[in-house]
Amino acid sequence: EHHRQFIIDIVDKNNTITFEELRVNILERFEDIQNISIATLCNFVKNIERITLKKSTPMELKRNDPTTLKQRKEFVMSLQPEGVLYNMNCIFIDEAGFNVNMIKGRARAKAGKPAFVKTCTKRAKNVSIFFALSAFGVESCHVK
Repeated sequence: EHHRQFIIDIVDKNNTITFEELRVNILERFEDIQNISIATLCNFVKNIERITLKKSTPMELKRNDPTTLKQRKEFVMSLQPEGVLYNMNCIFIDEAGFNVNMIKGRARAKAGKPAFVKTCTKRAKNVSIFFALSAFGVESCHVK
């Protein structure tokens, strides 16, 4: 159980760690483990703990920093004297664009060969969706 928790903690602390780096950390930390294979680690992480490798998304360290959260709250509170209430009379507008021929970012191919994905045309139409959202739901939606 303490081996399991160590692995979970180290992956939580550094989610870009490689299996080789994880293996070295385990061997350094636990004297009772003389050797552990990459395959065993991979099986444990993927199949037992259900931790998978995904495309990473960068996130600023200060995004949910207490100072940043305080500044956000102060900003919202500063608008209230003017009658702006986020849960009553605000509408948020957002836009999302995509290409009609969107394909998965990863594909399989033999080693040394490019991974082509067949599409109807080489260049497709770009589509933009515009939303207006309030605390009560979608106020408006347009496609361009």
